[in-house]
Amino acid sequence: MYLQLGTVRRERKVTTTLTEPNTFFGLQIQLSLVGSCVLPDRNPEEICTYTPGLHTDNNSIDPQTLVPTRINQTSNVGDIVTPESLEFMKLPGFQRGANGQELGIDFFFPNAGSVFGNSQSNSTIAKREEHIENMPAITFSRINQTVKANYNKSEISRTFRGFALVVDDDNVLENSLVQIAAEFLPNAQLNIEGSEEKVNTNINQNLFRAINNTRIPNDSFTTYHMGWGESKTPETNPDNYTDPPQGIFNSFWLGISPVINATFTTNRSLQLTGRGRGVFAGGEGGTTSNLSFISAVNEDIFTTAQLEQFYTQIYLAFINQDGNIINTTEFKEKTRYYPHASFTGNITTNNQLWRYYTGLIPADDLKGYIGSDFTIFYGNDNSWNTNIATIGYFNPDRYNYSSISGSQGKTFLLGNNANLVIASNFNWAIDRQTTIGDAVVISRASFLNVQGKLRWNDVYFGITHFVGDIFPDSVEEKLSLDVGLNFIPYVQLSGFYTPINENNGRSEYGANLEITLGSSVDSPTLTASWINQEFRYGQDPLGREINNTEDIFAIIFRISR
Repeated sequence: MYLQLGTVRRERKVTTTLTEPNTFFGLQIQLSLVGSCVLPDRNPEEICTYTPGLHTDNNSIDPQTLVPTRINQTSNVGDIVTPESLEFMKLPGFQRGANGQELGIDFFFPNAGSVFGNSQSNSTIAKREEHIENMPAITFSRINQTVKANYNKSEISRTFRGFALVVDDDNVLENSLVQIAAEFLPNAQLNIEGSEEKVNTNINQNLFRAINNTRIPNDSFTTYHMGWGESKTPETNPDNYTDPPQGIFNSFWLGISPVINATFTTNRSLQLTGRGRGVFAGGEGGTTSNLSFISAVNEDIFTTAQLEQFYTQIYLAFINQDGNIINTTEFKEKTRYYPHASFTGNITTNNQLWRYYTGLIPADDLKGYIGSDFTIFYGNDNSWNTNIATIGYFNPDRYNYSSISGSQGKTFLLGNNANLVIASNFNWAIDRQTTIGDAVVISRASFLNVQGKLRWNDVYFGITHFVGDIFPDSVEEKLSLDVGLNFIPYVQLSGFYTPINENNGRSEYGANLEITLGSSVDSPTLTASWINQEFRYGQDPLGREINNTEDIFAIIFRISR
C-alpha cells in the first residue's frame, strides 16, 4: 500500500507589460458664427447662429485610448441668439453663450497622434510577472503482482488500484465516481497450465523488464492498471544466458490526466504623465475686424461677407503632452483533470524494446491518440543506443500533438572511473497549435541537438548545441555548457552557462545544489537552485532591444516512501 501527498498545478498566469514613452498630440477646435438672420421665416432684425452647437463631452473620453466617445448637440443652425449670449460671446476668449444657451463648435481631441519618446524618457520598460497556483493531491494505491511458471514458460500479472483526490479540481465529482466504479473491475488472471514436468525456476529476466517497460501517461494518476505478460523460460541460469527469450506484457490503464486550456489576451491603454504644453492661435471680432468665416451646412453656405451684422470666434490649440502607451498581454494556463483510458503493451528483448499504445481522454474536446516507439542497443556492452518514436493525435492542441522524435547515443569507456557520452536528439512537432483563439502564440517544441558529456571520477563536463531552423517553428540556435561536482558524499553542485542563445526566452546561467539526506534511493533530498532568466520582446521604434532579466530562486524538499 502507498499513501502520497503532493501538489499539482491548477493555474499558471504570465503577465507581460511593455511601457512605451510617447508624446501625444492633442487638438482643440473652437468655432462660432452669429449674425443677422437671413434664413427664411426669420426676422432680419434678430441674430441667428450659423454653426451647430456641438461640443466634446470630456467625461466620455476613453482612458484606454484618449479618444472621445460622445459628442453633444446643444443647438441648431438658425437658432435665435439671445442678447445676453451675444454680449457674453464678445468677452475675451471663446464663449458659448449665457443663461444655459450653448452655441458654436467646441471639439477636443486629446490624442490626435503620437511619436515615440517624451521629455521624461525615451526607453521602453518591460515587466514580466508569473503567478503559479497549485492544488493539493492525495493518492492511495495498492499493488497485487503474481508470477507463475511451469517447465518451459512463465507468466506475470499486475493489478494496481488507486484513488486520487485532486482537491479543488473542477471535475473532482466526475473523477471520483469513475475511480469508485473502477474498484469493481476484475483482477488480472494468469492462465498458465500446469505440467507433469518439474517447474523451471529460471524465470526470464526479460519478463520483469517488460512489466517495468509499461508506458504510463505522463503527469497522470493511476486508478486501475491491469495487465499480464508471458515469456519462455531459459533452460539455464539467466545470469549465464546471453540471449534470453523475449518478454511480452500487455495492459489496460485507467486514471485521470491533466488537460490544459490556454487563453491569451491583449490590452492597450494610454497613460498621461505630464501637463499639456500648447500652441494657441485664433481671434474673434465683428464687422469692424478683418476676420472672415465660411459655414457650410448641408447645401447652404453662410459667410461673413453676406451678413450685415456678424460676430465670429475662431480658436485653435495644438497641445503636446507626455504619456505612455501600455501594452499588456496575459497568458493563462488552466489545468483540469479528466478520466483517461489507455491500452499499452511492449515486447522486450536483451537489446530491443518495442512499445505500442493507444488512449482516449473524454475532455471538452475529445482527445485520442495512437503511438509507438522502438529502442535498440548494440555494440560492445550495448554502448550504442537508438530510439525512434511517433504519436498521432486527433483534436491536437498546444500540449497534446502529433510528433516524431528520436535519439542516438554512444558511450565510450575511458577507464575505470571515466566515460564519454555523445548523443543527438530530435523532435518534430507536426500539428501543434500555434494559435490561442485569434492570437498567434508560438512556443517552439521542435528541435535538433547534439551533446557530449565527459565524466571523470566525481566531476563531469557537458556541452549541448541546438541547431536552429531545422524544423518549422524549431528552437533557435543555442549552445550550453554545464559542469557538475560531487565534492562530498551525497552532495552535488552543478552549474551551466549559455554563451549563445537566439531564443526569445533564455536562461543564460544558473547553479543547482542537491543534498541527499541519507544513503538509500528513498532518502529525502534538499535542492536549492538559481537561474538567471532573460526575456526578449523585440525592438522599440529606435531599433533597440527590449528585454528584462530575472533571478529565479527555488528551494525544494522532497520525501518519498
